[in-house]
Amino acid sequence: MYSIYPRARERIYHYVGFVLALHIGAHATHTFTHLTIPVTLPTPLTVFTIFVVFIAPVGGFLLLLRGDSLFGGIIFVASMAISLALGGTFHFVLQNPDHVSSVPNGVLGFTFEMTAVAVALIDLVGSILGGLVIWAQTSNLPVSLRQSGRISGLPSSGFRPLTRFTYWFSKRIFGEVPEPVTIMAHNNQILWGTSAFEMALDRAGHVDERLKELTVLKAAKVIGCDFCVDIGTSEAQDLGIPHEQLAELHRFEESDAFNELERLVLRYAVAVSTTPTDVPDGMYDELSTNFDEAEMVELTAAIAFENYRARFNHAFEIKSQGFSEGGLCPRMEEPPTVQE
Repeated sequence: MYSIYPRARERIYHYVGFVLALHIGAHATHTFTHLTIPVTLPTPLTVFTIFVVFIAPVGGFLLLLRGDSLFGGIIFVASMAISLALGGTFHFVLQNPDHVSSVPNGVLGFTFEMTAVAVALIDLVGSILGGLVIWAQTSNLPVSLRQSGRISGLPSSGFRPLTRFTYWFSKRIFGEVPEPVTIMAHNNQILWGTSAFEMALDRAGHVDERLKELTVLKAAKVIGCDFCVDIGTSEAQDLGIPHEQLAELHRFEESDAFNELERLVLRYAVAVSTTPTDVPDGMYDELSTNFDEAEMVELTAAIAFENYRARFNHAFEIKSQGFSEGGLCPRMEEPPTVQE
């Protein structure tokens, strides 16, 4: 028996159950259209097909409901994969009366063709989903679960295939799973919502990546997020931001390492990160002469999102994780406040 998180188990069961319902419905409809197709299968093959298409996936799902995630997942993915192979062979490969090109025209013929495609797609999704179930139970994903702050990260073990995929993907990018990811994993909606927004920011592409990274790193330093400065420095180095700029970021106004546009966006990062936010009209007007509306939205969203991440990490007292190997800009800054 495997250690399974109840809420995650219930959610993955919903996915499997939904795919199973689509699988049975599509195959039942396709079987009905076969009444008009003169295809005669040997009795053993007919029995085998009925078992694979209808009995085995239901049995695998019932095993999942009983808590046998590994064996149930194996049966489920095997039945889906074999069903996909059989359907693909008879409907799209072998030239026989069952081939989609041999089906007579008409309503039933059209239904036959559409359900043949539908069952192939559904069985493919079912095979992938079943594979995730098996992978979640058998893969060995070592994750260093640090507890530098107030809450421990969610272990990679257990019945959360999508979370385990996030851990695996993060580990490939950063070398280890960032601690905030393991903490957000306690709430899948927050984890995936945050990840989706971060990917959207990365792919927005209106603002120069290095300029955007400088503003994000400046916001992290202003708020005083150890983790954000650590990982942000590492990402800045990967983008080729000069070492001098990283070292002089705390005194960008006086440093010759920055040009006027860089100083302007860094002032904006400080202004947006001020409590309460204080962006003077003059500053915004100057920004508007250098950036169009789409660029302003992206730049502001990047700074605001870093405020979210930094304050999230601050609240949980998440410390640096060594991504920048001692980084070039460890100096934190006093968070500015506006006096009322």
